[in-house]
Amino acid sequence: DAVLELSGSTAAIDSAWPLVRIGGTIVLVGSVFPGPPVSVLPEQVVRRQWTIRGIHNYQPRHLAVAIDFLTAQQQHYPFAELVSRWLPLSSIAEALELSRQPEMIRIGIMPGEALPLT
Repeated sequence: DAVLELSGSTAAIDSAWPLVRIGGTIVLVGSVFPGPPVSVLPEQVVRRQWTIRGIHNYQPRHLAVAIDFLTAQQQHYPFAELVSRWLPLSSIAEALELSRQPEMIRIGIMPGEALPLT
């Protein structure tokens, strides 16, 4: 079994430890910026034989697979809710400012002035 943590949130990582079964793997994907430490007991890692894996970079083909998945599954999952706010590229300063707010999960940037329909 595996637990995937994609947000990078310290609270989410800490809440993931109880979900990892003996011999399981926890995969950390979203932790790409420095943040506060997480609590994990090394004794638990050893006794429960966990594997902890971090994934950071990807190849262009992985992006193509992800886009294909999103396109095929968009009717089944609320992917649009992953972006808190869309702004045009000309508002990049505002987007950076908004990204500091914890409630802003993701800020979408559109290269032109047209914004996506929501």
